[in-house]
Formats: sequence, structure tokens, C-alpha cells
Amino acid sequence: MLQIQGRYLFLTFLCFQLIFSAPVFGGQQVGLKAIVVSGNGEENVINEIPPAPFAVRVVDAANRPISGAMVMFTAPSSGASGSFPTGLTFSTISDEDGRALGLLYRPNSVEGVYTIQVRVEYQGESAMATIRQSNVLVAKKAEMSSKRKFVYVALAGAGAAIAATALSGGGGGSSNSGGPARPPVPTITFGGSSIGGQ
Repeated sequence: MLQIQGRYLFLTFLCFQLIFSAPVFGGQQVGLKAIVVSGNGEENVINEIPPAPFAVRVVDAANRPISGAMVMFTAPSSGASGSFPTGLTFSTISDEDGRALGLLYRPNSVEGVYTIQVRVEYQGESAMATIRQSNVLVAKKAEMSSKRKFVYVALAGAGAAIAATALSGGGGGSSNSGGPARPPVPTITFGGSSIGGQ
């Protein structure tokens, strides 16, 4: 009799375990992941909205897109950072491709490197990702571009000067060869001696 009661209690315990753990097993099948698509490693000019928003893609364990997941972008509360129109945190929902955008982020006036925290929630699961950012006075890409333009302009100017010299007779060609005639060399006379001339 005691053995039967013990077995009954054990089976009842197993049933409760399966019932209460079923949602957990179901959540593990989703395998929620947040993949950063754009914005990672970008340099932002202080107080200027970047040309492209942050973007993440929410997928499951098989890398299939998840639509309807809650995605939250959060900037640091101090130091180098920035803000969204809604403050330090911006919340949105992933679309049918699993994409979610952090829109209209504006860096603050503090230079430095920092991370934007991304938190994704879907059907009781959560996943995290980080977007590395840095605030700078002037973007290095723009600075390098202006330096290259200066070099190109300088080279073009030098080439034009060389061409002008060649056309003006600086190439040393003879007037008998059909080339352009060189301008006459002035003659200076001192008494009975002459300097210059042909």
C-alpha cells in the first residue's frame, strides 16, 4: 500500500514538472537573437544626426526573421552618448523581415567611445546586443576626403603649369622645325659690347 502511494506521489510530481516547465521548453525553441545590421563602429560628428539609423535584425535559432518583437535601444546616461527624440531609450517593433531601426539618434557634445545597448523581447524570451559608437569633432572620413581633394587640385595645377610652359616655347625646339617661335631675347649694349641677342 505504501509503495503504491509512493509511486502515485512520484507520478503526480512528474506531471506537475512537465506542466510548469512546458513554457520554458517552448521558449527555448525560439532561440531569440539580435544581429546588428548597421551602425556598429561608426563615428558620429557631435550634435549631428548620422546619415543612417541604427538597425538590428531579430531572428530565431534557425536565423528566420521574427516579426513583432519588442526592440529597445538605450544610450549611456552620462559621458559620451546621445539621445533619441524619446530620450535615452527608443522602443520599436521588428517588421516582417525582423528588422528594427533606432531612428533620429543625435550624439551629444562629449567626445569618446561608448556603446548603445539593444534589448529584444519576444514571447517571454530576451536577447541583447551592443552597437559600438564614437563621438568626434570632425569625421575622419570627411577629413581624409578633403585632404585628397587638396592633393588632386595641387597636382592638376602643377600639370597645367607644365603644359603652359611647353606651349610657350620652353621645350627648346628650333624655329626651323616648324615648332612655335621663341620670343626674341632682348639685347643690352654697353659701349661697343653687346649682351644677349641672337
